[in-house]
Amino acid sequence: PLVMSGTHTNITRFKQAQAALEKSESSQRKLVEQMNQGLLVCRIEEDADHRMLDAIVLSVNRRFEEIIEKSAETILGTSVDNIFLGDRTEWIEMFRSVVESGNPKIVERYTPHLGKHLRISAYSPEPLLFAAIIDDITQSKVVQNQFALEKARLETTLLSVGDGVIALGRSGHIDVINSVAQTLTGWEYADAVGQFYRKILNFGEEDIVERSIGTKKSVEAGTNEVLVSRHGETIPIEAIASPIFYASGNVDGVVLVFRDCTEKRNKQERILHFSYSDPMTGLKNRRAFEEEVHRLNHVRYCPLVLVIADVNNLKLTNDAFGHDAGDTLLRTVADILRKECRETDIVARIGGDEFVILLPNTDAEYANVIIDRMNASIADARVKDMPVSVSFGKSVKLVRSNNMDELFREAEHEMYRKKVAERPQIRKRIIDQLLSSLFSQNPEEQIHSERVGKLCRMIAEHAGLSDDEVDEMELAGIMHDIGKVALGSEFLATEGLADELEGGTVLRHPEVGYNILSAASQYGAIAEFVLSHHERWDGTGYPSGLKGSAIPLQGRILALADSYALMTTAEPDGLGLSDREALGKLSMEAGSKYDPELTRLLTQLVQGDD
Repeated sequence: PLVMSGTHTNITRFKQAQAALEKSESSQRKLVEQMNQGLLVCRIEEDADHRMLDAIVLSVNRRFEEIIEKSAETILGTSVDNIFLGDRTEWIEMFRSVVESGNPKIVERYTPHLGKHLRISAYSPEPLLFAAIIDDITQSKVVQNQFALEKARLETTLLSVGDGVIALGRSGHIDVINSVAQTLTGWEYADAVGQFYRKILNFGEEDIVERSIGTKKSVEAGTNEVLVSRHGETIPIEAIASPIFYASGNVDGVVLVFRDCTEKRNKQERILHFSYSDPMTGLKNRRAFEEEVHRLNHVRYCPLVLVIADVNNLKLTNDAFGHDAGDTLLRTVADILRKECRETDIVARIGGDEFVILLPNTDAEYANVIIDRMNASIADARVKDMPVSVSFGKSVKLVRSNNMDELFREAEHEMYRKKVAERPQIRKRIIDQLLSSLFSQNPEEQIHSERVGKLCRMIAEHAGLSDDEVDEMELAGIMHDIGKVALGSEFLATEGLADELEGGTVLRHPEVGYNILSAASQYGAIAEFVLSHHERWDGTGYPSGLKGSAIPLQGRILALADSYALMTTAEPDGLGLSDREALGKLSMEAGSKYDPELTRLLTQLVQGDD
């Protein structure tokens, strides 16, 4: 019989294990192949002294091939030189460091020949074996560099704009502060960055930074916002806080923009001041006065006295000396009213020559005391040697129900009643003062004028004028040059009387004289004579160019008497001619400059006296 002898083993489990292992390896290979990162495995070659000579590529995955733009067939079993070309030394040094230390290393490298930024996670899984997981971070580096560039541009913009700019992070600490903000706050960049914003900026009760974060909107500071600098200086500012957002829409910080608005606020205050004040006198204007009337219309201010003050002879001053003198007159009165009133009183200019005063908690008796003080100061005041005069009227409001318009009419009525009663004497007194001022500045002018007056009387008596007209002619002769008072003391001190014969005197003085004299009823009749005493018979005179008999008779008499007196006055004030020489000169100009009939009459009168 055939006999077999042997052993057998059940290898089912082995086969199963082998299959599982193969499946695991296959899965791992797929995992490695499907990685988003490149995988490089190298064997390190050393010399006898264990010095690293090279790194030989053992395996790579598909992603690594894509990163280095080479296939596995061209690099497996070759030196890493085939991969990194000119970067060999840098890579070999990294390999050596990781293999010798056994410590993993993560580095970023730029490979010029690939033009890529790589992040390498290197480790040594066993001796003389090197592995690296590699990410291509080129795109993120581009984005990062663009972000850094944009950030630098933004910071440069923020640092260079004309307004103060402070950028805050989410925590409210300062990230950026430009030079303007440094100047305004007094904080240097190095000291400010990292500080909590409230240490540098104090917004009082309304914190626009907090409001901006809370509302996720831009918030402007109030109109009265101020900044107190590090050095204690208070600066009016305009400010706006605007939130910085994440892409998610959440607030990441705040940009604060502010500027010094000192000049703007000063300008606004000046505009406001001018809208409520009279630019001529600095007093309140009508608008401000009306608001004060409304404010004081309360029983606690009663009794309330309303005073109207009207400046007399403003037109006369303007006509005689020009509008600058008229402005000086108004300012002089304004200063007196302001000085004599109390701090609680309201003084305003509401018209050309009209002022109004409100005296709260004042009865009629004490109001009279204040008005008397004003009148005393006004009596001592002079403008261009003219006395200052003001007419006052008042009314008293006893209870709140009293109508202010009625009070105003009552005070105005009293003022006009006094003005009408006082006007004639006031104007005569002013004109007499002007004539006295003219004569005091130039005594020769007084001697000449009195002589002209006598000559006018003599001619008028023989020209058929009435006694009243003769008296008027003498007065006209005395006052014929009163318009020269507007020329000023400097002119009167340098201009000789005889210069008038040559037209040296300012041509305007007859008109000024007319305006002065016609303001007073007592002198109204002679005003026309004074106006025309520089007209010529042939029509070439001034101011109106009247001719022949169109010139008033009294004006012709005055012209003849004035010229004869100047001719026969001794030099240097006159021409120093004898009576005969003067009459001869007048006769030569009779029919051109002078009335021929009156010239013959004067000749007869003078020669008859001889």
